[in-house]
Amino acid sequence: MIFADEFIRGCIENDNEVFRFDSAFMKVNPCIGCNKCRKEGICCWKDDFQILVPHLLAADEVVFVTPVYYMCMTAQLKMTIDRMYQLEKTDGFRGAKKYIVLSSAWDCDESVFDPLMNTVKNFCKFLRWNYEGAVLAAGVDAREEIEKTSYGRDAYELGRQQ
Repeated sequence: MIFADEFIRGCIENDNEVFRFDSAFMKVNPCIGCNKCRKEGICCWKDDFQILVPHLLAADEVVFVTPVYYMCMTAQLKMTIDRMYQLEKTDGFRGAKKYIVLSSAWDCDESVFDPLMNTVKNFCKFLRWNYEGAVLAAGVDAREEIEKTSYGRDAYELGRQQ
């Protein structure tokens, strides 16, 4: 997604270290609520989420990048967020992190982002993460359309501020 590319470019130009995890292209199983992670300290699933764990724990900031699908985030991103349950009581995961949201939607009505933003903000509020900002691109359906707007530049500038 152009937002991720531009945001990362801005971060790197500002000498930040970046780890990118594309949920859409990774094998992440859904949390099944078995609580093995709580009882034994390890998730029952052995999948790509385990690649993300050390980066999430070490991160100062987490950036959620998703198009709006049926009024919220993609299923792949939601599954990744649900799997963060296993980290909830881990030192370094709750509190003191920042988060950003980058999203696009074909609908021109900016209220299309409300369910997404409410979901992410409530999740992050629970974790005591601090909101840093968002780029919400309404009325665009494809990369080519986004490239004709200032949204990519906005994501880059937000990355430069980190």
